[in-house]
Amino acid sequence: MQDVVILGGGVSGCIAAQLLASEGLESAIVEPLARPGGNHQSWDHDEMTFDVGSIFFRTGTPFLRMFPFLADICVPVKPALQRIVDDGGLLTYPFDFRGDFADRGALEKLMILGDITWNRLWQRRPGTAREFVHHRMGSRLGRTTGLLTYMERMFGEPADSLSISLADKRMGQVSRASTLRKIRKLIRQDPARRAKPPQHMVRPQAGFAAMYRQIYQHLESQGVRIDLDCAIESIRRSGDGFTIQTADGIQQARAVVNTMPLNILCNLADIPVARALPQVSLKTICCSFRGDRNFDGNVLYNFLSTGMWKRMTVHSDFYGKTPDGRAYMSVEFPYRSEIASDIALLEDLRSSTRSVGLFDGDLQMAGSHVTPYAYPVPTIANERTSAEMLEAITAFGICSVGRQGRYDYIPSANKAVNAVTRILNASMTRPEGTP
Repeated sequence: MQDVVILGGGVSGCIAAQLLASEGLESAIVEPLARPGGNHQSWDHDEMTFDVGSIFFRTGTPFLRMFPFLADICVPVKPALQRIVDDGGLLTYPFDFRGDFADRGALEKLMILGDITWNRLWQRRPGTAREFVHHRMGSRLGRTTGLLTYMERMFGEPADSLSISLADKRMGQVSRASTLRKIRKLIRQDPARRAKPPQHMVRPQAGFAAMYRQIYQHLESQGVRIDLDCAIESIRRSGDGFTIQTADGIQQARAVVNTMPLNILCNLADIPVARALPQVSLKTICCSFRGDRNFDGNVLYNFLSTGMWKRMTVHSDFYGKTPDGRAYMSVEFPYRSEIASDIALLEDLRSSTRSVGLFDGDLQMAGSHVTPYAYPVPTIANERTSAEMLEAITAFGICSVGRQGRYDYIPSANKAVNAVTRILNASMTRPEGTP
């Protein structure tokens, strides 16, 4: 019997395995997918590699401190994040000081500052995502920046039903960048004295699988066993431990760490639940382009009031164009139950970008891919349900971590390190008999 079985070999599973190995515990990762990386997946089409998942990895952050060898295989880049909005065309993401504030008329600027001040002083304590945005950046900027529209597109829920925890984790970067204090600092700050940003990197050109194979090899060198393409059929308590039935046989462990979606875990362990938790899935269309794209950013966010897509990543800016000179990019479309056809999604992209003067040329689609269970739907009601499920899972004896395992929107690998470390430190104890 081994010490710990980790369900899922994505970023949170790898982090958990590294933390457990550093404590001298024997663990095994069981990953149902045949390719390494969990939801961090890449796909090849002709000479192009597309992906979905985390985009940038920064030097000096927890993820690269945990796996420092990744700096040798990832590609150094300079991020250029932009967003498109209804009345401003192309602006910097998350907040464009000039476009969102400085270039506006004197009366509009006074109204924005007054709106921020009023909301900060007189609005009651926020309880929803909409109230959070209004409290942090005022209702006028919340509307003109397109933040609330983007939030609702991303989760398929009105901002009034989305929780404040989501707003702080996913949208806090935008709202913090546009508070009264931040605007005042930008007005007074000497650009030459601004802190230099850390070095950013993206996954290797070969794709996420190449990156995770390096992580898996590192973990295996520390005694972690990794079973890919290993479907999990059931999880049962067995004496002081657990019996995990897989398609390849039975595994027994003193403890289980879960990173899989709560719905799936409860079904595998026969844990009764009041209702299933909804999830957002992503359909990623893989496009190539020749012509004048008319924007410089390598990541483009859709803050328009139209269009179904949420984010575009121009991979050719990082890895170079195809031999015949075409740029290529991934475009993510979130959905809850049904999604339009590939042809309809491509037309949606063309129509929405054409409205702001982008992609003057030949935009084609090379393929599409679906990522189920991309991220949770953090409404207030769903957070209550997930808390009840986690309480039952803890009572069953399983430690659940990560975006899927906690039904928690964790926006980056660096945040995942901190979250997994915190939960494991609070929940896991050294099994009896281990050194």
